[in-house]
Amino acid sequence: MSAQLFQQYSQFEDGLRKKFHVHALYRSFHKLSKDKFIEYLLQIGFIAQNFVKWYETAKLGMQSESAREVVRNILRDEIPQSGTTHQDDRLYDLNLIGASTEQVRNVKPSVATRKTIERLYELVRFPQEDYDLRVMITLRIAGEVLVAEQYQHIIRYMRVNLGIAGSQSRFYFPHWQHDLKGAKVEGEPGHTDSFDKLLESMITNERELEVAKDVAEKAFEARSGIHDQFVRKPTRVLLQTAGVVVALVLTVFLGTSLYQKMTEPSYYQFLASLPPQARNFYLGLEIKLIERAQNGIDVKNLHRIGTSKYASQVWGDWP
Repeated sequence: MSAQLFQQYSQFEDGLRKKFHVHALYRSFHKLSKDKFIEYLLQIGFIAQNFVKWYETAKLGMQSESAREVVRNILRDEIPQSGTTHQDDRLYDLNLIGASTEQVRNVKPSVATRKTIERLYELVRFPQEDYDLRVMITLRIAGEVLVAEQYQHIIRYMRVNLGIAGSQSRFYFPHWQHDLKGAKVEGEPGHTDSFDKLLESMITNERELEVAKDVAEKAFEARSGIHDQFVRKPTRVLLQTAGVVVALVLTVFLGTSLYQKMTEPSYYQFLASLPPQARNFYLGLEIKLIERAQNGIDVKNLHRIGTSKYASQVWGDWP
């Protein structure tokens, strides 16, 4: 029974892997300029920098010694007893691509990047019900499965756009190899598959299967959220969503009747149709504009909140 349940979970996970590549960023990833590619690598690099701390934090709340040992084995790979560490190797690859050490050392995480890291830590908070299962699924999805899916785009860009072969890479290519689901490293299961037996023993009934799927989806959303900052936001969508937020705010000050007159039913349908990342982004963007007015900034332009022109003037093309 456990084997069948784990197989169902694994199939659900494969759906998330496919969904990952549908993101607008990866549909046109090969068109990124070298500078934008480096900017992207530097921002996602903050997740890599937090990897050991994140795994260690997650491990400390586990009750299962087997679960802790799976995590320890991965951490031992991350910081080997001899030779370069993975962060040394990441710097090597970034230098090879064209980023200077000064650039790598001095870059700051964007707001979106910080939020992504916060969400990842929130997923391994302690205590929570079904802690071991939830955290092992989170680490597997956000720390291993999606890393391999992400890095395949990076190594393809390096090869096709920059002429850098996989054999020249010390960080991105080796990580893709040992994190990829189904991969073998010197005949042994890779990092993703090292979770298999443990998760099979943890998912023993339908409730636990649903917990695993729910957490996998949340881990997917958290890890994928970092990509939105590299994609231009559709003006039409921004305009439609802005209207909803403005109406909601006006409700507080002017009453429900005005809100009902100004808001069309299609706005509700539009919001409901958005995935959580997109919905939260557009709502958050317009709320920030409204907060500027509430704080005495751009008060004279209050009537323009909710228009695409005003949003672009404040945020630019890359909010």
